[in-house]
Amino acid sequence: MNNLAIHQITQKQIDNFINNPSHALAIYGPPGSGKKSIIDHIAKMLITDNGIRTFNIIASENETNGIEDIRKI
Repeated sequence: MNNLAIHQITQKQIDNFINNPSHALAIYGPPGSGKKSIIDHIAKMLITDNGIRTFNIIASENETNGIEDIRKI
């Protein structure tokens, strides 16, 4: 992720998720803040030759997802 300006804490959180992924990851931010670039990077890092991983991306620019929506993931 050398081409993105990412806060040191955010980079550490991304690295921690890549090293120990959970069942879901929520990324929130205003339009144009780099969410898609971060998601693309994480997906590339998680794809392995040992199997296929499935990634569901739920994107919403015009609404706010509540905690119940997140729990359904």
